[in-house]
Amino acid sequence: MYDDDALSRVFDHPQGQHRELPSTLPTAPELIALRDVIVPKLCKTNATERLAQLSKHFWILLETEMIPIDDVALNVNRICVALWIESLISGFRPPSKSNRTPEEIDLVVDSDLDNVEDTRWMEEWLLTNGSQRYPDHVDLVAGRALASRSVARIEDYDVQIIVSDGNKEMLDHLVKFLERAATINTYERTGDLYLHELMRGKLSPARQAVLAWRETPLKKLPQQFGPTTNELVRPFIEKNAADQLAQTNWKIVDSTDILVLIATLLREQIDGLPLFVLANDHIARSESHSLRKLPQLFTVNGGVLPFLDSDYGVVYQKKLFVVDRTKPYAMLKLILFYIHKLSDAFDADSESAESARRLRQFLCAITDPTSISTNNPFIQLMNG
Repeated sequence: MYDDDALSRVFDHPQGQHRELPSTLPTAPELIALRDVIVPKLCKTNATERLAQLSKHFWILLETEMIPIDDVALNVNRICVALWIESLISGFRPPSKSNRTPEEIDLVVDSDLDNVEDTRWMEEWLLTNGSQRYPDHVDLVAGRALASRSVARIEDYDVQIIVSDGNKEMLDHLVKFLERAATINTYERTGDLYLHELMRGKLSPARQAVLAWRETPLKKLPQQFGPTTNELVRPFIEKNAADQLAQTNWKIVDSTDILVLIATLLREQIDGLPLFVLANDHIARSESHSLRKLPQLFTVNGGVLPFLDSDYGVVYQKKLFVVDRTKPYAMLKLILFYIHKLSDAFDADSESAESARRLRQFLCAITDPTSISTNNPFIQLMNG
């Protein structure tokens, strides 16, 4: 798509008809072609509208698509090229040398994303000659640039309040399932995913944004939290799932840490459950080719989405579903909503037949544990 003849391939059909833009992020050779061939040709021909279209589409892919671990460095370069294209459109010409320093970046890069002025000067710093001498700070600024645009995208999602009071008996059965699952939990299926999802939610958006899909966030924690990192992580390593839930008041629990633990217990017990907890700016990844068909859970922290009156919810098809946190059993009601929403999505997706069957067995188990069939895999957990 982005090769040397990409100007015609990307924008023009051989018969002169409009052609869709690429549906995947550019590889390294394609990024070079984009930077050295396509964009210069568009500038030379004053194709401003097409350049703007390319820029918008490029950012959408950066905001929404999953990045494999092997592409982390490449994705930072993609963000830099996307910022450069934006500067060409706006007419901004970065100075040959910035009067800002990496130390100044350290002071503000983790601040709230609504601090637009700081984001602006850091992006300008990134485009100046010499910034590449500071690769760690290039990563940080590129991450903040991507995070700010991802959050702006999420702010355009519809927000819906879940109004169902839920079935109290079913909520009790769900608690029974979770507490019993916690007593036998060994993280055999999910491994470090629980800890990784927890810690992603603790990172600032600037640091999380450049993480690849499934990449550990642990190496970035000391960069943000310094000597307090161990204090942050240790409780989640030393305390097992059963101990955490034993201290949980289900009527009022409102901790995103418990939400991530619930998600982990569901994944451990429901074979093949395609559930992820997307934190902060990564909520936009719900639009990716990998996740767009099914609902996911999300968490937010640090005022990343101040318009939301909740720190957690369900994201699906550019909608954020949240609960009234002042109501009793709000988190459990959200989990039941997610399960039913997922079941409905499974019904519309023929590729998820086996996962759908497992989820139906789980729903039967928490609806009426006394009447589930003997071949239901959850019978022992619920009635044993």
